[in-house]
Amino acid sequence: MATLNRGMWDRGRSRLIDYAARALSGYDTVVSRLREAAREHESEETRQYLALFEQDNEDLRTQIAEHKRHTAEMVAERAYLVEELEALQGENVDLRHRWDDARRKLALVEPLLWRDHADAMAAFAESPTPDGVESAGDAALFAQAYLSDHLVLPDSACVDLEAIDTAVESKAWGQTSLRGFLALHAYGRALSAGEPGSFWTWCVNSGHPYAWTATSKKLAMAESATVKNTDKLRAKRIFEVDPSVDPSGHLFMEAHLKIAEGGGNLAPRVYFHPSREQGRVHVGYFGPHRNVPNTVA
Repeated sequence: MATLNRGMWDRGRSRLIDYAARALSGYDTVVSRLREAAREHESEETRQYLALFEQDNEDLRTQIAEHKRHTAEMVAERAYLVEELEALQGENVDLRHRWDDARRKLALVEPLLWRDHADAMAAFAESPTPDGVESAGDAALFAQAYLSDHLVLPDSACVDLEAIDTAVESKAWGQTSLRGFLALHAYGRALSAGEPGSFWTWCVNSGHPYAWTATSKKLAMAESATVKNTDKLRAKRIFEVDPSVDPSGHLFMEAHLKIAEGGGNLAPRVYFHPSREQGRVHVGYFGPHRNVPNTVA
């Protein structure tokens, strides 16, 4: 029985591949010709050549399929990033309009406020601002230190913030998180003053400069039926809460801020529960999305 000469195979393979590329317009044609030769000559050596070519052919097909899959993923990711960028640009324009509107209103009332409430205005002028927030951890510390009258953010709610703070987007996420806490704090203040409606309604209608963007990409007031009806997913959303809210010390929370849509499983989420009786908003969870998945792994 003939045995395969490996050196001859390598030289022949190189020549055939070159020939295929230049003259036969494809590797498949070479394999087809070898199959014909195998049928004509029925030699063991030819069959061995054919087997090697067919294996190479299969390997190439696998590589091509993998490249196509990778390319499709990159195209989809690019489309998602473009959509996210457009959404952020739109949000930025909206925030600038709100900021300009707030500045105009403040310019009108500031002289009256200084005249009638000088002490309060002086205290406000000396209060810290969020300009120095560099991370999600900073945002949590700021909220705990300065927003606790209408926003409850216990240490137990802050989960894996150090992981978020290692992300490239950590500074942007930290600043957006603080904006979210300021929105929840302002809503808590509104709850203490009357009946502002749901957080979504308040964000849409209040005109408050700290109002959160009420869109499905940034805010959810309820979870999907799948999450609510799947024990494993539902359990991920039962958080510690002050016993004054629920005697058990735990509460299932659905409403949450989406600090970022992109960013993978580290993108932060803020789950919260408004207490109309207390005029406060209780945060049950502030951490990466990976801990509150929407599907069962």
